[in-house]
Amino acid sequence: MFYTRARLESEVVRNYIGYLWWVLDPALSVCVYYVVFKLILERGGPDYIQFLAIGIIAWKWFATSVNKGAMSIFQQKKLIQKIYLPKIIFPHIDLNFHTVKFLAIFIPMVFVFALIGYPLSIYHLYLPVLIVCQFIFIIGLTTFLSSLTPFFPDTNFILSHILRLAFYPSGVLFDLRRVPEKYRWIIDINPMAQAIQSYRDIIMHQMPPSYFGFLLLAGLGTVLYTIGFFIISKNEGNYAKLA
Repeated sequence: MFYTRARLESEVVRNYIGYLWWVLDPALSVCVYYVVFKLILERGGPDYIQFLAIGIIAWKWFATSVNKGAMSIFQQKKLIQKIYLPKIIFPHIDLNFHTVKFLAIFIPMVFVFALIGYPLSIYHLYLPVLIVCQFIFIIGLTTFLSSLTPFFPDTNFILSHILRLAFYPSGVLFDLRRVPEKYRWIIDINPMAQAIQSYRDIIMHQMPPSYFGFLLLAGLGTVLYTIGFFIISKNEGNYAKLA
């Protein structure tokens, strides 16, 4: 936690507008997609800004954490060569950093939405559970990827393109309920599509989330974490040599 706090403070110091950039970054993304899809292409409903905000904030937490976390062991190669540290801590440190930033944006957003027509309901109690499930999925995927990246450094270049491709079927920009039935299976097996839809169901529609989505996020995350943990444990002494 000390390292996470120091890293957060360091990022704030490097930017002229400090913490405000945490809000401006997703806000600018929302504005760009709103102009393109709502104003130019005339897509999306009357609540498209709120729709986009939820999707983009949830997606940015996932994509940034995975993209950075996948390189977490490899990028610490100089430190690994000097002193022994359990390699499993590195993906956790990266994810903790991005999770704090996510919560700093997401929690105020929920209350702002409550003031503009999306009231708090009993279903909002599902939000902490959903966040934990998404956290489990992210740490699982990140741990798995970080365990392999030192052996295959080019993974990071491929990963950025995979994440870009995965962005579209995750429903960040459009309502997944409009997907034709023959393609529904793509949505059903997509953990981030399930997560984003569940956030919107809770916040915008005061509906219960998908329990299947919870199970998919937590279950897949647990499996990936177990595999990643096993690979890291087996190669504790090898990462320094690879570095």
